[in-house]
Amino acid sequence: MGGFQSAQVLPDWRLMNPELSEAEIQLLIARIELSSPIETPNNHGYAFYPRDLEQASKYFGEFLVDWSQASSSLRSKGLLARVGQEDLLTEQGDALAARLRKERPPIWYWYRSYYIRTHQSAAHARFCEQVFGMNLCQDGFSDIKQIDRLIEIAGISHNDRVLDLGCGNGMISEYLSDRTGAVVHGIDYIPDAIEQADRRTEPKRGRLSFRVGNLDQIDDSEGAFDLVVSIDSMYMPTDLVSTVRQVKRVLRPAGAIAVFYTYFAQGGQAGRAPSEQSETDLTRAFVANQLEYLVFDFSKENYELMQRKHRVAESLREEYERERNGVLYETVHQQSIHSSEPYDPDRSRVSRYLYLVARKNGLKGA
Repeated sequence: MGGFQSAQVLPDWRLMNPELSEAEIQLLIARIELSSPIETPNNHGYAFYPRDLEQASKYFGEFLVDWSQASSSLRSKGLLARVGQEDLLTEQGDALAARLRKERPPIWYWYRSYYIRTHQSAAHARFCEQVFGMNLCQDGFSDIKQIDRLIEIAGISHNDRVLDLGCGNGMISEYLSDRTGAVVHGIDYIPDAIEQADRRTEPKRGRLSFRVGNLDQIDDSEGAFDLVVSIDSMYMPTDLVSTVRQVKRVLRPAGAIAVFYTYFAQGGQAGRAPSEQSETDLTRAFVANQLEYLVFDFSKENYELMQRKHRVAESLREEYERERNGVLYETVHQQSIHSSEPYDPDRSRVSRYLYLVARKNGLKGA
């Protein structure tokens, strides 16, 4: 089966497996989706459990390439084997495909598109300015007031070394550093976003640096940071307990952790704050790592921001569409609330919190 690129040409990026072409990487992922399908976290728009290669190809969105030569090259590398009329993964191919799928879940391809599109979208820049108070290419719910409160609550200063997990294109990292003078290092698994961050902040290299990295494996040295921040990114790890353990390792003994986390209610339940430490994946991960934390409720502010998102998205819809960026409009529209009703904590299905492992509490047992 051969895939075809979309009409809009997007930049190529060879990453992680330089010995494999993008077509070979995609075909390996598609093959393991057929033989051993799983539901990866934080999917965006991909239907799990495909029945054939055509359905599996939806995994790659607009980055789908032509696979017509990939099967023969993968057979020559011992990663596929011909069985009857079908190519099947070999043991080596299955192991490699599983690793590739972990490194590149469906949302990996979605976020590549997001950062490429937003980089040149005047409509999205205006959207961010009107919704968040400043264009930091936010994907989610952190406006300038919330980010400033994080700076205040976490007590970030010019003496700090900060690790920003899931930094995207680094605009929030840059804001944190510009406001406080802190040295900030950002990691994100989208190479296009890191490339944008590196290019934009080159004159500030003394206090800003970025690298491609995955929240499942934080490679920094022990005790390297005073503060680790995560702004709408702690949904990404496949093992949150392990990620928090790694965060604990890279912090100095009096270090702090600050996490913005939005909780979406399931089923018919209201989206109120969890009252028990064990009620969300994040709080369970803190408890499992013997971390005491404080909680700051931003649910009302978040509700009003989501209302604002709806109004602004509607006003900019035609501009998004003229740019051929209707997908960005759909994204922000889905994150909005179409209601003029005031916030009611007993009815709201969405809650937002800033979790802080405070410096004075420290890392219990560290």
